[in-house]
Amino acid sequence: MQVTRRNIGQPGALSKDQTKGRQWRRYTVCRADMRVVAIPGALRSGSTNNGLLRAAAEVLPSGMHMIQADYSQLPLYNDDMWTTGIPDSVKTFRNHIESADALLFAVPEYNYSLPGPLKNAIDWASKNPNVFAGKPATMLGSGGGAGTATAQLHLRQAAAWLDIHFLNKPTIQIHRFTEQEVFDDDGNLISEKWRGRVQQQMLALQQWTELFQK
Repeated sequence: MQVTRRNIGQPGALSKDQTKGRQWRRYTVCRADMRVVAIPGALRSGSTNNGLLRAAAEVLPSGMHMIQADYSQLPLYNDDMWTTGIPDSVKTFRNHIESADALLFAVPEYNYSLPGPLKNAIDWASKNPNVFAGKPATMLGSGGGAGTATAQLHLRQAAAWLDIHFLNKPTIQIHRFTEQEVFDDDGNLISEKWRGRVQQQMLALQQWTELFQK
């Protein structure tokens, strides 16, 4: 599993105009090492949604670090495995979720809903016990149509049962087929506008997570 770690100084790489009037002190009282676990929605390495996670790791505020939870080796969910034996891949994935202070989901949209592998991973972490329970989280996504808005809504609906506490704003729903020069050919985020939006979301996630640590 690749570990991505990046710390930048407060208030980050925003311009003076963007930082004017901001109360950065609100973002600096967090625990020294806030652990964000990123959950990719796509298995393809060149996915723009994975590119969004890489961008998020690069603009994390000071005091946060990120790891990515790999679920590519999870078997299809089978309730019998709780008695016959849980594979190590399931145990590792669940341990990563349980260790998180906050969660970051990258959400593609397949057929107006969540990708099957992501839903399978969620199911494995949701039982015996539910290791998502009580976690603050946010999500971002890139895709066609409404920019993965429908899939993100479906994840929010599942979160009500999973007891995941999603940040409401800012949202990131990129219309990758209509907006120009947002990603390069390898799926990396190159738009400064959206990079700034991702940075704002990470700052908001930090503040949101602090509320759960008090």
